[in-house]
Amino acid sequence: LKANFVSRTLSEAATRYLSGGAARADLDYATAIKDYESVLALYGEAGQVVLSLDDADRLIRTLDELGKLYTTVGNIDAAGRAFEALQADLERRSHHETDPNVKRDFAVSHVKLGNVRMAQGNLPSALQNYETARTILQGLTEAEPDNLEWFGDLAMADDKIGNVLATQGDLAGAAEVYQESLSIKKQLAAGEPDRAELQRDLTITYDEIGHLAHVAGQLDNAQAAYEESLKVRLALAADKPGDADRQRDVSVSHDTIGDLLRERGDAAGALAAYKEGLAIVKQLAKRDPDDTELKRDLSVGNAKIGNALSDQQNWPAALSAYREALSQASALAAGDPSNTDWQRDLSVCLEKVAGVLAIQGD
Repeated sequence: LKANFVSRTLSEAATRYLSGGAARADLDYATAIKDYESVLALYGEAGQVVLSLDDADRLIRTLDELGKLYTTVGNIDAAGRAFEALQADLERRSHHETDPNVKRDFAVSHVKLGNVRMAQGNLPSALQNYETARTILQGLTEAEPDNLEWFGDLAMADDKIGNVLATQGDLAGAAEVYQESLSIKKQLAAGEPDRAELQRDLTITYDEIGHLAHVAGQLDNAQAAYEESLKVRLALAADKPGDADRQRDVSVSHDTIGDLLRERGDAAGALAAYKEGLAIVKQLAKRDPDDTELKRDLSVGNAKIGNALSDQQNWPAALSAYREALSQASALAAGDPSNTDWQRDLSVCLEKVAGVLAIQGD
C-alpha cells in the first residue's frame, strides 16, 4: 500500500510540474508558483524515499523555478528560501554522485543565492557565495579544460565578485577580476562568434569595466566601454527583435550612456538616451505586466528623465516625470518591504519630488 501511495504521489508531482511550466510560459506567475509549491509538498508527502534520477532532477528544477519566479514577482525572501533549499539539495547530491554537472549546478546555486543576498543588501554573504562558486568552477575547469560552458560560468562568478568588490569600494580588486572575466569571454566569443549568449556575456563585462572607469573619473574610457557594449547589444536585438531580454539590454545601455552624458554636462544628449531606453521598457512592460524588474525599470527610467529635465530647469516636466517614478516606486516598495533596492528607490523619488516642489515654492 505504501509503495502504491508513493508511486501515485510522485506521479502527481510530475503532472503538477508540467502544469507549472505551462503556466509560466503563459506568464501566469501566480499559478506557476502555486503548482511548483504543490510539487514540493507532494515530494514531502512521499516521505524519506530514495528518488529516481528523474524525480531528483525534477525536484531540483522545481526549486530553481520557484527561486526565479519569486525573484520575478518581487518576493525576494521566498526566492532566498527556494535557492537555499536548492543549494542544500545539490550539496547532498554532489557528495555521492560522480556526475561533474551536479557540482557545476551546485556552484551556480551559490551564484543565485548570492544574487538574493545582494538584493537584500547583505554584501558579505553575497561575496562568500560568489567566491565559493568560483572555487568550485576553478576546480571543474582545471579537470576538464575543454568544457567551454564551465569557463563561461567561471567568468560569470568573476563578474559577480567584481560587483561586490566595486560596491564595497575595492576598485582595484574589482578591476582585476573583471579583466580575468573579459579575458575568458573574449576567448569564448572568438571561438564561437555566432553564439549570441557569448556576445551578450561580453557586454556585461564591458559595462562593468566602464563603470569602474566612470567611478575613477576616466570618462572617455568609460564612454568607450559603454558604447562597445551598446554596439553589440543593438546587433543582438536587431537579429532577434522578439527577444525581451535582448531589448531590455539595449534599454539598460541607453540609460548607462545617458548617465555618463549627463555627468559630462550634455543634458540634451542624456535626455535623448533616457527616452530611447524608456520607450523600450514601456513596450516590454505591456507584454509582461507582472514582471517587477520591468516595473522598476519604468520607475528608474522616469526618474532619470526627470533628472535630465531638471538639469535643463524644465521644472514642470521634471515634476511630472518624478511623480510618475514615485507612483511606480511606491507600488513596488509596498509589495516587498524587505527589498532594500526598492525601498531606496522610493526614498530617492520622494526626495526628487520634494526638491522640485521646493524650487517651485510649493
